[in-house]
Amino acid sequence: MQQGAKTVSMRHLYLYTHLLLDEAGRQGRKVRLEWANIETAAIGPDPKNPAGLLMKLPHMASVGTEGDATLLRALVSHEVLCHGHHTDFSVMPDKGIGGVLENVLEDPRGELLALARYPGSKKVIREGIEVLVDRGVFAGPKADEQLHPAEILTSWLVTELRSELLGQSCLEAFSRDYRKLAIQTFGSRLTAAVKSEALKATAAPTTADVQVHSRKILELLKMAKENPPPQQQPQSGQSGQPDKADAGQGAGNSSDPSQGGNPGDKPGKADGAPQPGKKGRAGKGDQPGDQPGDPAKGGFEPNQGDLAKAIEQVLKASKEDAGTYGKGLEDHLVEGSEAMATGGGMSHTHEMGVASRPQRDSEENRTAMRAGARAITAALGLKIEELLESRALVHRRRSTEGRIRPGRVWRLVQGDTEIFQKRSLQEELDTCVMVLDDESGSMNEPFGDMRREDAASRVCVGAGEVLNNAEVPFALVGYNTSLHQYKGFDDSWAETLKDFGPHSASSTNTHLAVVWALRELINRKERRKILKVVTDGDPGDQTVLAAAIEEAKAFGVEVRFVLISSREEYKYRSMGVPYGVANDAPELANAVFASLEAAFA
Repeated sequence: MQQGAKTVSMRHLYLYTHLLLDEAGRQGRKVRLEWANIETAAIGPDPKNPAGLLMKLPHMASVGTEGDATLLRALVSHEVLCHGHHTDFSVMPDKGIGGVLENVLEDPRGELLALARYPGSKKVIREGIEVLVDRGVFAGPKADEQLHPAEILTSWLVTELRSELLGQSCLEAFSRDYRKLAIQTFGSRLTAAVKSEALKATAAPTTADVQVHSRKILELLKMAKENPPPQQQPQSGQSGQPDKADAGQGAGNSSDPSQGGNPGDKPGKADGAPQPGKKGRAGKGDQPGDQPGDPAKGGFEPNQGDLAKAIEQVLKASKEDAGTYGKGLEDHLVEGSEAMATGGGMSHTHEMGVASRPQRDSEENRTAMRAGARAITAALGLKIEELLESRALVHRRRSTEGRIRPGRVWRLVQGDTEIFQKRSLQEELDTCVMVLDDESGSMNEPFGDMRREDAASRVCVGAGEVLNNAEVPFALVGYNTSLHQYKGFDDSWAETLKDFGPHSASSTNTHLAVVWALRELINRKERRKILKVVTDGDPGDQTVLAAAIEEAKAFGVEVRFVLISSREEYKYRSMGVPYGVANDAPELANAVFASLEAAFA
């Protein structure tokens, strides 16, 4: 066996997506994935499984950076745990700015609810937000930029609610800047009233309740436009400024809970508002003694004409007017992914098809296959038997069948039928194996006194005989540009041998076949999962293959290769993957054992 030491730096995002969704399905509702030519992610009820979810993702490059993997992990967590578990998809969002506000408030509500059962989701999503900040997807306002009032409103709400309630501190500086703009545009009183209603929405029990609070925010805006508060009278020496008695009425300083505040606020004091977990740092305008009148300090009221104009713009705003922060978090996570930005329309994420297998249905074929592999089977059988005996794996247990135990016969009168003793290897051999057999055209080349495809068939049959005798669940699949499934894990090995045999055509897609097989293996319940690939060596896309193998390790799947000839051995050595090599027929058994040994180790 050979093994190099190369470290794989890229992540196999396609496979990682399936692994994440499989894990999410184990913890909650089953999630089915579809790749589509769409711009962003979407999730909803699965029409094929009423109890499950269907997640649609845009096509993406199969491999990407660690940052792309972080965004993908946050995307799955947000979509499945936030929306999949807590959003009521039957509630139709309002049109225009109303629907935008609902989305802005539903996102943190769902994430807060997810924390109760999945506390780790907070860290996962926070890390995704941090990547978005690093990549410039999330940013603060530019000094020379004139923002639409609707964009000011959504940017302030998103950054302040997320930094304050979800601990996404990387947004805190942005929230202070956007809050200053919100106060400058809408005034301290209206900003505080909107904040109070937003907090109630994030603590709402249902999506329909979020819609109610979103509509109340719009009603607050309409009321402020139509019924302006009475103008304060300036005090002597303080033109345009309230007296000191009003100095504490900036956002966050009033004893009225509806006054809200920035990261220094305590949202739990607002009616129905959630506790953020820890007290945030006080923002500008939250300090006692600040003089109102300066938006930077939290106390400011615009003149009625400017306020009415800004509110009118918000009420008539489109989704586009709401700006970057008016989108759902899933849009940002997709936008920030370099892999998704480059993967649209490409074939990296297509599913490798399973074609019908050659049909022989011949007992003569089964006899011929076993005869041809007899030498390999015998050699492997001896090696595996010695390995098993050396480990003393025999485990005795009570059973209703097997060898009778005289000392327990008397229990029959008590209705106890477990009077037998049975030996079992099941406890120690908690392993499953999938065998991939290369059936590409190059396998028709000579290999000593046979062809490579004959050698590969003997390897597969020999391994199958040993695994079948050891009662290790295994599957056998041939591949070239498509897959031919000869044996599933629960299928009969004797029946499989009626159809299986040498077959070579077309080119090789080893990297795609391995990814397909790994997806099948991650759903297995065995403690050990091993993929054995029998090939003449062409790995296909080495970057994709190496990333997939590395990704699989984290989920307990081992990949091992049996190389028929050493022509491509250097490629596997450079990838640092385990393999065995056979340059002629006598070396086949050793090459197979080198890859199968792990199944019993």
